[in-house]
Order: sequence, then structure tokens, then C-alpha cells
Amino acid sequence: MKMKHSLLATFILYGMFSMAQAPQLMNYQAVVRSASGVPVAEGTSVGLEFIIHDLSPAGTIVFSELLNTTATKYGQIDVQIGSGGGNLAIINWGNGKKYLQVKAKIDNGAAIDMGTEQLISVPYALFAGGSSIGPEGVTGPGGPVGSVGITGATGGTGLGVTGATGATGAMGSGSSASVTGPTGATGPTGANAADWNMTTSTFDTTGAFSLNTDIPSSITSLNAAWRTKGNSGTLAAQNFIGTTDNQALLVKTNGSLATNERMRFTPTPQIVVNGTAPYNRSVMTVYGGSYPGATNTAAGTTRIPVVARNSDGNSTIYGANIGNGKGLFGDNVGSGDGVRGFAARNIGVYGLCTKLNGTTPPGVLGWGRGATYGTGMVGVGNNLPAYYLNPTGSGGAMVGKVFGSYAMAYTGNAGNITAGGLFIDTIAGVKYSSFVATYQNFTNYKILGTGGVSTIVRDLEEKPVVMYVPEAPEVLFQDYGSGVLSHGYAVVKLDPVFVKNIRVDDAHPLRVFVRAEGASESLYVLNKTSEGFEVKEMKNGQSAAAFVYQVVATRANDKKNGVVVSEYEHLRFPPYLAKESLMQGLPADGVNSIK
Repeated sequence: MKMKHSLLATFILYGMFSMAQAPQLMNYQAVVRSASGVPVAEGTSVGLEFIIHDLSPAGTIVFSELLNTTATKYGQIDVQIGSGGGNLAIINWGNGKKYLQVKAKIDNGAAIDMGTEQLISVPYALFAGGSSIGPEGVTGPGGPVGSVGITGATGGTGLGVTGATGATGAMGSGSSASVTGPTGATGPTGANAADWNMTTSTFDTTGAFSLNTDIPSSITSLNAAWRTKGNSGTLAAQNFIGTTDNQALLVKTNGSLATNERMRFTPTPQIVVNGTAPYNRSVMTVYGGSYPGATNTAAGTTRIPVVARNSDGNSTIYGANIGNGKGLFGDNVGSGDGVRGFAARNIGVYGLCTKLNGTTPPGVLGWGRGATYGTGMVGVGNNLPAYYLNPTGSGGAMVGKVFGSYAMAYTGNAGNITAGGLFIDTIAGVKYSSFVATYQNFTNYKILGTGGVSTIVRDLEEKPVVMYVPEAPEVLFQDYGSGVLSHGYAVVKLDPVFVKNIRVDDAHPLRVFVRAEGASESLYVLNKTSEGFEVKEMKNGQSAAAFVYQVVATRANDKKNGVVVSEYEHLRFPPYLAKESLMQGLPADGVNSIK
């Protein structure tokens, strides 16, 4: 079903007027929104008319211009006043107040007056462009000599180089006797060992850590780290980010508290966003900020669990199931919607089933599950503000300003049976059906089905009662009229519109019934043709009695450009071509669960 809508627009002015180089221009920026406050779609055409009034909002027009543009991704438009042929230079900006009036057309719709506002601050280049240059002023006197600046701070004391340590003295000679001599004096301290310095340390592109020193020496780690700028030379089976101890991997931002957790990869394995408990059998669970179990709530920020956006011809969200599950399932146990579709210029919800054999499932299934109430599907057209439901429920409730429901059979088999609508009622297992706007075996029918054709009227107590329409084995038209005898004789001419739509010949005779409504002999009919008949009084009667008549004739075939498109003339108890299952019993198969 294709949805249509009209567009209303409001403008939010940001007051962005600025100076441009020659020629003189003024920048104008705005955001175009629908009546509900949503920015219009990217590429929406917007026509703008700028009018500048002198001295008052309704003053003399000193400038006007038409500009056309298109909205950007967020409904924004940017134009330059003065770039569409208007000349801002002719305006005397110094002569009183100026007022800007803006009119807009959205998608070539009717012009909308967005209002008139005073230009509080006129760009300098525009004002100066309309003013003459004054005479050069007198050179002013020189300024006084400035005071002496503050003396800077004293610099730090310089460092001298320390001298080298003296050499160690020679060891004294030992005594010739066996007695141990006295301990010699302690020698001077030897030179310090050389310092050990790291010269470089780095993570290479594989994430391995390398350490170089001036000994020299070089050490490289056996395990690689994961660099913030990415690694190279990785192997999928060996390099990864995660845990090896059956613990979840947590991602946090802006702190280390539990409320700072943003994503969790569980050992199950499952993924949870803004929560800690994955949904049963889900690969990924995303919590909205207001849902129980969410780790954090930010007003106006975390209320929508998932947002997917796209701007090309591909699907924004694609759900596929190659088994007997659902490609996409929406469930709401509260008072909201299970699935809602919205489109600004196309179909809000589109369902398609491509099964070609057997009992083909529907493209869209609506199911009202109440035992004594509930509506399977609701359709509202013509931008009506509300829908209406039967209190006891129904398979569908359709509301439209012109047509509540529209159904059409397209390019069916005219030799079999097609119909704009099929309506079925079942009582104790017996099915009663009626086809509406149907075509069967080259004959068009308004209604074809079981049961009688009836209407409802009021009895003497104003209670509704049923009346039935007579039906016949042939397709017949009938008409009624009255006349008056003249000397026992009268000629009756049939209505020409009635004549145009009947067939009268030997195989399809005109049937006429007359009855006198005054004193006369019996009346009889003679000389019947497709255009009328004669009435005569028996026994050569000469009365002037009034009479009434009824004529019945076969309906003529419908033709288009001389070709029969619906046959009526030869019909008499034609066969019913619809399947017998449409009159007896229910379909053998059906759907008994929506999940």
C-alpha cells in the first residue's frame, strides 16, 4: 500500500548574515522542518523570495529576489542574498530601518510567508558601499614616552667540570723477616665503573617490545603487545584482543566503575551493550538506558538501543533466516508498537513472500489475538487523524475519506473467475461466499455468490426488517409505466435509454404485462418491437380506460469498440466456476502461531 502525505514547513533562523566580497552579498542560513519538527529529507527543493522593506515591515520595497536551492542531509539550506539578480548596492542603508521579509515554497508547493523581521545589524561592507568617503582628518599629536621596563632576574650559577681522579700509589715492599709487617696505608679509591644507559625502547609494528643500551645490548620481548595504532604481520589464530581465563572482556569509558561499562564480551560467547545479562539465545543484546538491567542511563542519549542509518539503495537493516524462523521480529509487551514503519516519500512497511507453489503465505500478516475482540489489520487513508475498530473485532478495519477499502483483481484469467473481493462466512463448518466486482467465463458480475440479495427497511414500529430482490435464471432488465386508451387503443414507446441496453429479437422476445385500471373490456398486446408495443381493447371496445404495464427484456451484451467484453444475452443457469472449496469447509492448511 502506497502512503501519501502533504508537507508543511517552518523555518528556524539562526541570524547568520555576514559580509561578502564584491559583488555585495548577504549569507542566509535556515533549517527546514516538517510540521512535526523533523528536518525535511536531503534533496528537498526550496524556493525562497527575499523582500527588503524601507522604514517599516510594510514599507516601500527597495529590494526583491528569487532564489532556488535544495536542503542538505539535516534539512539545512544556505544561500546568498544578492546572488540571484537583485542589487543590494542600490539600498541606502543609512536612511532609516530596513526589514527583511521571507517567503518559501517547499517541493514546489504553495508559497508560505515566513514573516518579516528588522535587520538589526547591517553588514559594514553594504553600509559603506552606499556612503561617500569623508575628508582626511588632521594628524593627532604623538603619544608620551613609555616608562623604563623592570630589570630581569639574575641568571643561575654556571657549573665547572670536575677534574680526573689521581692514580693509585705503589705498594710498599715486604720485610725479609717472617714477621708480618704493618698494614700499609689505604690506597686511593679506584675509578667508578661505567654507567649503563638505555639508548632506545620501542614497540615494533608487530607489537614486540625492543630495548637497546650503550653496553651495547639489545633485548626483544617474546610476547607482542597490541599497539594503539594497530599491528602488522598478525596471524588470526595467534593475535587477538581478549581474555584466556574464562572471564568476560569489558569495555569501559570515562572511568572504571560498573556504570562506566559500555560493552561486554562474555565467555558464552555473547555480546552485551549497555548491560551485563545477554538475552537468551542472542548473539548480541543491546539495552536502552531506561530498560531494567541497563548499566547506565543518560536522559535524551541512551533511550534508543539501536539506530541504523543509510542513504543509498541498500537495506538499512537486513534480517535473514534460512530456516523456519523469522527474518525480523518485533515484540512489545507494554503499550507500544511491536513494529512501526515510517517513510517520508515511499512505503512505510513493505512485505513480500516469494513462495511460488502450494499455499503461499502472505506478504504481511496481521493478527488480532483476542478471543472475542481484536483486529487483524488496520488501514487508514487520506491522512485521516484516527482509525475506527469494530468492538467485537474483525480481520481488517479500513478507513478512507473516499474509499474505506480498495480491492482489484489484475490481469486474471477471464475464462475462469477473478474478483476484486472475496467475502466468506462460515456457519457450522459450511462456507458461504460472495465475489464482488467479479468476472467469470467472459461475463461481468457486480456480486456473485450464495445467499439472497436483500435490503433493510423499517416496519410500522420503526424496527429494521429485511426485503429480498427477485432473481432469475437469465440476465433481465425490467421497466414500468402507464398509459390511457383512446377509442380502445394505445401505442407505448419505451424509454430510449432502456431500449439501448436490451436485446429484442425472436430468440429474446420483449415480455409485456398490462392491466386496465378503469371500466373496459380485456386488454391485449400486439406488434411488440425493441422500441415499444401496442395495447388494444378486446371486442372492439372504444373505452378511454387507463392502464399500467410492466416490460421485461434480456440485457444486451457489453461492448467496447464493437467487441463484446461481457456476455449476457445467451446466459441461462451458467455454471459456477469457482472451486467447490470456496463453498464448503475451511482450507486444509493454515497458520496457528505468529511466533
